[in-house]
Amino acid sequence: MNQLFLNLMKHWQALNARDQGVVLLGVMVAVPMLLYLAIWQPISTAQSKALEAERAMAQQLNEVRQLAAQLRTRPASSGAASSTQRLAPLPAIEAAAREFALTGALKRREAESGNGVRVVFESASADALLRMLESLALKHGLQVTAAQIDPLSPGRVNAQISLKSDTL
Repeated sequence: MNQLFLNLMKHWQALNARDQGVVLLGVMVAVPMLLYLAIWQPISTAQSKALEAERAMAQQLNEVRQLAAQLRTRPASSGAASSTQRLAPLPAIEAAAREFALTGALKRREAESGNGVRVVFESASADALLRMLESLALKHGLQVTAAQIDPLSPGRVNAQISLKSDTL
């Protein structure tokens, strides 16, 4: 390293004053440009992408909250089929998963005591999942009792949902 510095000093001293001025001007232009391109610009780009992703997720969260509020305020009996046409919880979930193209995402279904069922979805469309839950509530009287929904990417989620029939 020392030898490199000595060689640079030797070349610098061999330059005339005009050439030294040109080299200094080049260094004064190149150093800030390199700092900008190597440090500032990548940070700025990453920050812009993060803010855009945050806005998209906030919008998606707002939509999910609006749909959840609609599901909570809608009476279970409105538009629901009569109890004689309702399917048992597991067949109802199977039929709804087919109807909303979620059969590939439906990974596990387990009957629980008290006319309940627990289902697991992987990489499911969030919109289709919410529409399916609404359909299950309206057509079959299945209400969500517990849910864990983890976002994967915009519009895709992993979900573990417990449902219970409102009729015994």
